[in-house]
Amino acid sequence: MKKLLVGAGLSIVGIAAVLTWWTVHPAPSHLQSSNKIPASVWGGGPTKITLETESSTPVTMSITFADHSKPAGEQPILETAEKTISGIHSWSVSVPNQVGGYIEVEAQHPKAGDWLKWKVGFNGHVVKEEKETLDKDLEPKTAFFLQLHLDDYSKALDEMQEVQPTTSESPEDN
Repeated sequence: MKKLLVGAGLSIVGIAAVLTWWTVHPAPSHLQSSNKIPASVWGGGPTKITLETESSTPVTMSITFADHSKPAGEQPILETAEKTISGIHSWSVSVPNQVGGYIEVEAQHPKAGDWLKWKVGFNGHVVKEEKETLDKDLEPKTAFFLQLHLDDYSKALDEMQEVQPTTSESPEDN
């Protein structure tokens, strides 16, 4: 019985030591965040993202940058989010190739009738233009936003053409 209690005690001490080690010495983080959208990311590059937003309510403009040129687990990620008042706002960001992520504009505390509008461009070409109006107050734990995800911002035109619905006509059956 004594051996069992000593073994159990050593196991508990061992688990506590491992948990303490993980807490005191966490793995290196590749995630950074900023409360401003920068003019360039990681020295900039050939891709220029342009964003124009207009809203009837305050919003948060967010852009995530993930460097896919690095192996998984080592990819630097930059999360940016900038709060603005209602009205018209614009940003321009220069990024290197093989960087992708999410672009989002989210209304803060919107009410029925509030609206969001945006135009997203890459290297002078508009790839997304949208306007949405909130038809009723939001349910709890829901959000009102416009969002775009791209694996590689430098290939935005190609990626957007892949997701655009195509229409084709088919003969009607009589």
